[in-house]
Amino acid sequence: MSRKRDIGRQRAYRAEGEVFGGHWYEAKCRSPLIGEQEAIEMHKRVSDFFIRRHGIKRRPPPLRFSDTARGSYHSTLEGCVYRRDMLRECVVLHEVAHWAAGYEDAAHGPKWQRMYAEAIAEFAGADLAAEFLRLCQELPIMQYSSRPKRKFRLEEWDKVNERWIPSSVARKSIPNWQRLQMWRGRVQWVGPRMLRMIEE
Repeated sequence: MSRKRDIGRQRAYRAEGEVFGGHWYEAKCRSPLIGEQEAIEMHKRVSDFFIRRHGIKRRPPPLRFSDTARGSYHSTLEGCVYRRDMLRECVVLHEVAHWAAGYEDAAHGPKWQRMYAEAIAEFAGADLAAEFLRLCQELPIMQYSSRPKRKFRLEEWDKVNERWIPSSVARKSIPNWQRLQMWRGRVQWVGPRMLRMIEE
C-alpha cells in the first residue's frame, strides 16, 4: 500500500524541537540522553503501552542500534533503528509511534501526531503533549517548489576524437555518490570511462 506524501514532516520536526527545547541532535535538547539498555527497556514499555491502549495485534517493532545511520528511523523491514550517539527518550517515543500509527497515513500525518502525543503524555507529561499538538496545528507547512524538474544527459569523453559524446552507460549502474558529484558539475571516472552530466 502506498503512503501519502509526507508534507507535514518539517512541521512535526519543528514542533518537536520547540517542545523539547531543541532537536534530538542538539546538546540543548531537554529530552535526556539514554544508554542502549535503557533504550531497549523504554522501547518495550512504549510498545506495550500502545498495545494496551489501542489493542494493536501486530508484533512490537524489532530494534537495533547503529553508528553510521544519518539519524534514527523506523521502517517496515528493519523496525526501529536508533543512532547510538543521539539516543534520547523522545527518539524512542517518536520511532515507536511510527509503528503504532501504521502505514496508511503519511509518515508524520495526523495519526502519527496523535500517537506521538499519547506517548509524550504518558512518558514525558501531558503539558508537553498538548503543546506538541497545538504547534502541529499552528505551524505552517513548508511549500514545495512547483518549478519543472531539471533534466540532464550523460556524456563520456571520446579519447580518440578528443570530444564529449553521448554515453551508453546506464545511469543506474553508476554509484549514487558519483551521480551526485556529476549532478554538481564534476567529472567522474566510472571504470575506464570519464563521464559528466550536462543540463538539457
